[in-house]
Amino acid sequence: MTAPTGPATPGNGTVAPPVAVSHVSKDYKDVPALTDVTFQVRRGSITGLLGHPESGKTTVLRTILGLVKPTSGEATVNGLPFGQLTRPARTVGAVLDLQSLHPHRTALTHLLIYTAAIDVPDDRAVQVLAEVGLAESAHHRAETLSPGSRLRLAIATALLGDPHILILDELFTDRPRDGFTLDDRAWLRAFLQNFAAAGGSVLVSSPRLHDVQDLVDHVVVLSQGSLAFQGSFDDLRRAQQDRLVIACSAPAALATGLAARGYIDARSLADGRLAVGGAPDDAVRASAQATGVTVYNVVRDRIDLDQLYLQIASGHFVAGASAASPAGYGVPAFGWPTPPPPPANQIQPPPGYPNHYPPHQQPPNRYPPHQHPQGMGGPR
Repeated sequence: MTAPTGPATPGNGTVAPPVAVSHVSKDYKDVPALTDVTFQVRRGSITGLLGHPESGKTTVLRTILGLVKPTSGEATVNGLPFGQLTRPARTVGAVLDLQSLHPHRTALTHLLIYTAAIDVPDDRAVQVLAEVGLAESAHHRAETLSPGSRLRLAIATALLGDPHILILDELFTDRPRDGFTLDDRAWLRAFLQNFAAAGGSVLVSSPRLHDVQDLVDHVVVLSQGSLAFQGSFDDLRRAQQDRLVIACSAPAALATGLAARGYIDARSLADGRLAVGGAPDDAVRASAQATGVTVYNVVRDRIDLDQLYLQIASGHFVAGASAASPAGYGVPAFGWPTPPPPPANQIQPPPGYPNHYPPHQQPPNRYPPHQHPQGMGGPR
């Protein structure tokens, strides 16, 4: 891959981003497919375009490649619409479909057809086969290649023009029917990381976060055709912080005590427990002792990144949602009345951290009735 270059953006003398999508909307017979989508792909980076099926990922990629005309907005490559690039194959390589290989053509014959189409020397076909590790399969017909080898041949096709931008549509998957092995996915990850390290730019789409989590630098999430999130993985993690979920005798009083110590991110959950962000255990203990609140249990609730992504992509993002409290943070603690006192005959433990819950803050049962350990051969 040659060193990437880009034209200056008219009017300001700066170098245009490799890929820019600016306020793109697309309607099909009054049905919106995309609505005001804006993002950029930085030079030397790998950007993940994520979203559920039908979220608009492929429409965005096809718009960038000039295959779809947007209803409004603009997509550019090096500052120009794709159709205005003088030699597009030398700028962008794309893989949108792995099923387009002719089954009876050999790998080398397939590539030679494309070298003629984009006006590059035939020797380039041999070079890219070596780059993707298919030199020994040059004379094998496509129908005899494994799914992983067909993937490499598709990548080789995209590399023929020696582009500095790669656009890939849903190549990362662990669905058994696609036939990719762990080695295939590891090779693709390593190849794309090396491509970006050499100054190239990659835009890869995927329906699932974990498929690209250890690959991409930047995340763009679409939900129902609209931009739901964009930023780094650190930005995504910061969208929700880990917190302490506390079962106690007086959540509002404990929240007041924590606020006096500067910990104001406290919310009451639907089950009556208190969720506190940013406060260490010793601050909770000190606040409980100062306010005379009995703390029955404290659980550190860690945010699951996959679950957070699924909420964002489905358009049902709930601030503070997690496995321990899927309903989210809830309303501010100060907006909830103090829970009713326990029955007079209930023995109250002293302030501290006994493994004990009041009746209205019992932890959820982990097992459905028909799967409870007591009914499956005794405790486990």
